[in-house]
Amino acid sequence: MDSISKTKSEKQDSTDISAYDLIMKNKERLLSFDEPTRFIFSHSALREGWDNPNVFQICTLKHSQAEDNKRQEIGRGLRISVKCRGEDKGTRMDVATLEDDFFDVNTLTVIASESYDSFSKKLQKETVESLSDRPVILTLEALVDRVLTNEKGQQLTFTNQSAVDLIFQFREQAYIDKDDKITDKLVKAIEEDTVELPTELVPFKASVCELMQKIHTTANFQASADGKADNIDISDFKPNANFAKKEFQDLWNKIKIKTVYEVDFSDEELIKNSVSKIDKKLSVKKVIVHITEGEQKKNIDESVLKSGDSMVKTKDITEKADSLLGAVKYDLIGEIAKEARLNRKTVAAILQKIRADTFHQFKVNPESFIKEVSKIINDEKATTLINSIVYSKTDNTYEDKIFTVNNFKGSLNSNILEVKKHVYDYLKTDSKIEREFAKELEIGEVLVYSKLPNDFKIPTPVGNYNPDWAIVFDTDKFKYVYFIAETKGSMESMQLREIEKKKIDYAKKHFEALGHSDIKFDVISTYDDLINKVLM
Repeated sequence: MDSISKTKSEKQDSTDISAYDLIMKNKERLLSFDEPTRFIFSHSALREGWDNPNVFQICTLKHSQAEDNKRQEIGRGLRISVKCRGEDKGTRMDVATLEDDFFDVNTLTVIASESYDSFSKKLQKETVESLSDRPVILTLEALVDRVLTNEKGQQLTFTNQSAVDLIFQFREQAYIDKDDKITDKLVKAIEEDTVELPTELVPFKASVCELMQKIHTTANFQASADGKADNIDISDFKPNANFAKKEFQDLWNKIKIKTVYEVDFSDEELIKNSVSKIDKKLSVKKVIVHITEGEQKKNIDESVLKSGDSMVKTKDITEKADSLLGAVKYDLIGEIAKEARLNRKTVAAILQKIRADTFHQFKVNPESFIKEVSKIINDEKATTLINSIVYSKTDNTYEDKIFTVNNFKGSLNSNILEVKKHVYDYLKTDSKIEREFAKELEIGEVLVYSKLPNDFKIPTPVGNYNPDWAIVFDTDKFKYVYFIAETKGSMESMQLREIEKKKIDYAKKHFEALGHSDIKFDVISTYDDLINKVLM
């Protein structure tokens, strides 16, 4: 539920219903200087459709996830403001009214709960992407069924004929070129108010000119046609004919069997080792608060947006927080038990035995303390369990439908490859290493391969594990016809996170339990490394 904060002179007796009515229904009252409400705290209501032009500050309290849309987050503050006093009350404070003062008045300040660089780059990227869906040339599709409104409130809907008439006249007047792009001549005519229109559209001249300006502006921002063609966006991405090949199905039928594991270990040994490592290795850093202020440049074009240079930093402030343990209460034992997948009794025993100065670090940064302690316990648990774990096959299997991908998106210029031997027509890679490895698979002695779906997960005591590749070779010279690979940039064990190394060790035991001598699972760094291992 949303709530409001009033000045101290007002009684704090608003009910949830009255607060909701004020925010969602009584916009005129909310805009008035007679209404003392100055701050709105919103959980869910202020999304698409809430329109209040006089929003000048937005503070995002929750940390945004990667998929959150920055433009939607700040969209509530991007309306042109309106005047709230005087005879011209209600007048839009647009360029025509304010001229050079437009940006000084219509400035939205965003206090973002993430780094300045991250926020600004995502915002600029999404701005470019949103413009790609707008018309950039004057076509029938851009006009037909579009509604024009004049200052008298009268409306006119473009028909096919009225759209044809406008396009024909604009071509005759050189307002659009042979490719139907708006020319500088039309832009100048709009600025000088000398645009000539078909008789039917004359009463709606302002609306037509506004539409032409939007199309022209979008065309200047939008990426080139070549760049646009490189974008891949498939809502229901399914495997190709390679998936049905006998060779791949033989491999898939062997590895889609699910397993369970059993372990037998000593709690005392885990507690002892965990306490020793926590006292020795735990280092919780004090929180450094980095506040960056910046603003968007006034004059930007597509190249500036795409380069991420449309916003400029204006101030940097760094502060150190001595303690983050305030009014927030933590279930310390419960949180660590959940992260380390242990019972509360074992976690409590570990925390009771660590040194006092080690435990004091919880006060410095509770979140980091929980994370780091859980990680150390998980590392020790993995080491303790690796020699006692036993995997067994079950009657359950992974379903073929995990190969269907929803909302497959990417760019052929960055993270998407067009491939022939893969079980999809396109392959999305997560790194340069994966991209180069896939290119080698395409030209190498491989019949078919797949980057395994995210839902193909092997259970381990330290979290589920998802191998990278399933590969089928097409000759008889290899010892292993089938190979399950994990690609890493370095084969040095110290280059892998401790927990990742343990997951890989568990995965080897999982594949051993499947009982197929022609399947090999290992970590590789290059295609040559892969070939060396399948020839062994």
